[in-house]
Amino acid sequence: MGKESIRTLGFIAFVAAVFTLSGFTSTTPLFEENPLLDPQLRISPADTNERDSLQYPFDQETGGLYLDNPDNYSEEVEYDPVTDQYIVTQKIGGLIARPPMFMTPEEYSAYIEQKQSEEYWRTKTQSDEAAAAEGRDPGSSLIPQIQVNNQLFERLFGSNTIDIRPQGYAELRFGGRIQNIDNPIIPERNRTTFNFDFDQRIQMNVTGNIGTKLKLSTNYDTEATFNFENQMKLEFTGDEDDIVKKIEIGNVSLPLNSSLITGAQSLFGVKGQFQFGKLTVTTVLSEQRSQSSSINIQGGATTTDFEIWGDQYEANRHFFLAHYFRDNYERFVADVPLITSPVQITKVEVWVTNTRQETENTRNIVAFMDLGEGDGEGAYRSTAANRPGPVIFTRFFQNQGFPDNENNALSPDALEQNFPGVRDIGQVNNALNSAGFEEAIEYVELANARLLRPSEYSFNPQLGYVSLSTSLNQDEVLAVAFQFTAGGKTYQVGEFSNDGVTPPKNLVLKMLKSIILDVRTPMWDLMMKNIYSLGAYQVNREDFKLDVLYQNDETGVPIPFLPEGNLSDQLLVRVMELDRLNVNNDAQPDGFFDFVQGVTINAQTGRVIFPVLEPFGSNLSRKLNTEEVRDQYVFQELYDSTRFIAQNETRLNKFLLRGQFKSASGSRIQLNAFNIPRGSVTVTAGGAKLIEDVDYRVDYNAGSIQILNEGLLESGTPIKVDFENNALFNVQTRIFTGINADYRFSENLNLGATMVRLSERPLTPKVNIGDEPIANTIIGVNGN
Repeated sequence: MGKESIRTLGFIAFVAAVFTLSGFTSTTPLFEENPLLDPQLRISPADTNERDSLQYPFDQETGGLYLDNPDNYSEEVEYDPVTDQYIVTQKIGGLIARPPMFMTPEEYSAYIEQKQSEEYWRTKTQSDEAAAAEGRDPGSSLIPQIQVNNQLFERLFGSNTIDIRPQGYAELRFGGRIQNIDNPIIPERNRTTFNFDFDQRIQMNVTGNIGTKLKLSTNYDTEATFNFENQMKLEFTGDEDDIVKKIEIGNVSLPLNSSLITGAQSLFGVKGQFQFGKLTVTTVLSEQRSQSSSINIQGGATTTDFEIWGDQYEANRHFFLAHYFRDNYERFVADVPLITSPVQITKVEVWVTNTRQETENTRNIVAFMDLGEGDGEGAYRSTAANRPGPVIFTRFFQNQGFPDNENNALSPDALEQNFPGVRDIGQVNNALNSAGFEEAIEYVELANARLLRPSEYSFNPQLGYVSLSTSLNQDEVLAVAFQFTAGGKTYQVGEFSNDGVTPPKNLVLKMLKSIILDVRTPMWDLMMKNIYSLGAYQVNREDFKLDVLYQNDETGVPIPFLPEGNLSDQLLVRVMELDRLNVNNDAQPDGFFDFVQGVTINAQTGRVIFPVLEPFGSNLSRKLNTEEVRDQYVFQELYDSTRFIAQNETRLNKFLLRGQFKSASGSRIQLNAFNIPRGSVTVTAGGAKLIEDVDYRVDYNAGSIQILNEGLLESGTPIKVDFENNALFNVQTRIFTGINADYRFSENLNLGATMVRLSERPLTPKVNIGDEPIANTIIGVNGN
């Protein structure tokens, strides 16, 4: 390969046009060329700060003391037609303050223009106190008030004044970049490229009044993180005797007095309020940008309902350390709450791709899929005959199938002896590829891999799997080294960072996840597909409920058993091995979920764990007695293919987990939501509506409620919280329409009627179960 040298010549030319819409400071040039001014008395911009720090600052043009002119100061201008010059004389009272200035017509014109410009900017930058002292509006901005002398305009909007007050800025940046690449492979005309660099930003806040009836308020930022942070509203308010009481366009809300039909707060559309005598009608046509949720509390503890579909297992987060642990997993947990594993893992090191660009606790690694595996299902290649290349690669069983470095020829010592380049990050690919190893399938080399901190993962010492705090991306690598004891003997797979292999030599590790996904390799089975997240932490055993349901097409509702087959008389929670014990942990199923910490649930992290590897696949297939019912119910595609492909199998994707859990008790209630729209929280106790800031206080930003009335908690009265949560991402458009009519017969009698409709438009005709579009209409009447 010829030598390439790349030279990049770049220039960025930024031309920024910053329009400060209100409250900005504009600075005129401190001096400019003018023959009438003495050059020796001019000061430079660098001297400005020193001038401003003086008790009596110097004038920026003349260098004299910067004092206000006295009241009797005046300028007299005379024109001399003989010399064609203007004579400007400055006087204090009747005395000449300084020698007259002689100017040509062009110089006099520039002199007047400069004075007018300075006076304009001085007026704009005056403080509110100075403006008020002069009788001007302190809030006057770049756009002055506009007076419209029109009777029809005044009749429509209440007055003839238009007052718009913008604040913020608009910034435009653009430039260019030239790149020259001296590469003989590239055609000469393509070696030099030119690209524009363009960027813009607007941060604007506008408030305005058109007359006294029409108000405008806008808060807009192009770099806002979420759409709901930008607020725009145009509001028209009628007089007391007008039919049109109010019309709003933009961010609107529809609060309702009814306790059964709730309105919505986070809407974007058009709202109108009209009055016909004693009848008041409110209508709205809008897009809903929030989601309604509710939480039930009793005795201070929050009860939350959950529903998880069977295809929503946690992918790329939980992994078996070796095939030995996967093959024996169901046998180890067969006698819950007793775990019959002979293994006790004592040490684990977890390495991942360094996406954070950290420099501490990093090493070069080479990870093998078959490291520590015996000759069986966990082996990608079983004999030397299947191995291309000259290297003799044999496997053999040792230690009753326990994973160990010496189980095959991939032990670190054997690799270093047979492939000297395995320790060098620059030579490992050539050494292994020439021997027939498949890169990214049988091994992966990774420079600057990151060692996870103990707080970033956890592992089960008996069942042999590791759980990461965050899920890995598809192109990230996961490799481990672990050590365990069994039968009084110590075994090890991989190399630890303190085993004597000094940097920059590669560490030899066990690969659990590669940069590519291939469901045909044994490594695919190491990813656990039987763990589901509840989305909560510190789950209490008290009042925890979980049912396994099947979506029955005939009835349209989930049922806790299979409609047909030999298992139709058994609860699915029992079929999935989640019900083996009673409340006393005796081996007698009672129809309820077995809350066994570390086996069926992790209460600290809020995760449900099935004691079978493939609950809706091979587990179900073993228990059904005919091929016909197996073909109808067994969802084996969920475990034999990627989750994306399995979700398209809508005929089989009908299992779900449903239940409720209770969080820790206390007077503060976490709503598990942020940036809640103000006014959207409704709290009731035993059906009676509570008063905000009297019975409870809401933190809308943090998403929590503080119960102020301790008597509600002590009495154990059920409390229900209804609220809206601003949707971070709106995939499908939700249209909210409604009309509410109130007829006030008297001060003591009011009747009302309400109709609201929420519809959702799907993006594609093919919709997943659980994400079906909705079109619901609610009609009701109320009276007070």
